[in-house]
Amino acid sequence: MIRKLAACLITLTIAAVAVLVLRQQRLLAVAEMTEAAGRTERLERLLWEVRADIAELTTTDRIEQLASTLGPDAGELVPLTPLPEYFDPSVAMLDEPSP
Repeated sequence: MIRKLAACLITLTIAAVAVLVLRQQRLLAVAEMTEAAGRTERLERLLWEVRADIAELTTTDRIEQLASTLGPDAGELVPLTPLPEYFDPSVAMLDEPSP
């Protein structure tokens, strides 16, 4: 009888420890996910700040100023990658109102 009771007690103790281990692993996983979400948010905020800085630095006036410093020896500026087939260079890309 005592052996059966001791065996049950040991089994329950092992089961309780296993449940506690699983609970701790779940808590650690949630903590890691929260930390990763915070890192993602910080990186997205930094990305948008960099995009805003790029937008400020690439105004039309600034691009024209930089292009004027190239001089006549610069030649024609061509894209580094081929243009898509659907691109029509004859279409004006300026914000001109249509008649």
